[in-house]
Amino acid sequence: MSASKRDEERGRDEVSPGPHDHRLAPFAAHLALRAGSFGAVQVTRVKIGTLDLPSGRIVSADPAVQPERRPFKRRVPVGRYPAHLSIARCADPEDQRVAYASVQFARTRPVRWELAVTPGERVATLDAPDALFGCCVDAGLACFMDAATAKLLVRRGREGLEQDPYFSYFDCVLDEELYRDGASHDWTDHRPDPDERGNCLVFSSGLGDGVYASYFGLDAVDVPVCLVTDFRVVQVLDIWAKKAQEKQAQEEARASRRPARRRRAR
Repeated sequence: MSASKRDEERGRDEVSPGPHDHRLAPFAAHLALRAGSFGAVQVTRVKIGTLDLPSGRIVSADPAVQPERRPFKRRVPVGRYPAHLSIARCADPEDQRVAYASVQFARTRPVRWELAVTPGERVATLDAPDALFGCCVDAGLACFMDAATAKLLVRRGREGLEQDPYFSYFDCVLDEELYRDGASHDWTDHRPDPDERGNCLVFSSGLGDGVYASYFGLDAVDVPVCLVTDFRVVQVLDIWAKKAQEKQAQEEARASRRPARRRRAR
């Protein structure tokens, strides 16, 4: 079940991440690199695979909707790098969401964060705190892949449409990989062409559809040590949990003020 559908059934009308200050987000991005308790939210990290970057040009996109998105301007050294998801859980043990996705290029810690942009995007043009550049999600999925792998994914999608005008990359390809072993999973290590080098690490976008920014963590000499996509889940789940606690406290207070019913004598 999609995150948005799940929230609708539980009566949550605030399913959007809400206003997002691109100037402050990097201070939260470091949470992706560790596990622990953040407010009412528990976060654990899970390794989902190794990202193969034969060109060092990274694409972050919804693979089912916009696989042709341009790669980030900043390149990283060619290589294979571990990727992780930060899974957030709140009071409901069955409600888990992908809060952050990250790729680690070096073991050092970042000393500053930089909004990841594609060619033509300039941070100076963001004229409002809630303006941002990011991955546009419309199928509830996001991914990391190399620019060369993105071309393979686009090619496979085009070939699928040539064979079937109703072909959907999500329904015909990714859905089968995400639902495996009799259960639904939050991620998959997808290979658009098994005969070619390159993989696409696909994962759920915690709150569903929206626009989500990525950030490069840089060392003291501006060399990238990691890349993080922030799905703003931790902030939203913490708000939901606090509202639930406030509602429970109000109901308990009202109950305590009700006069006790007198038993009627027979």
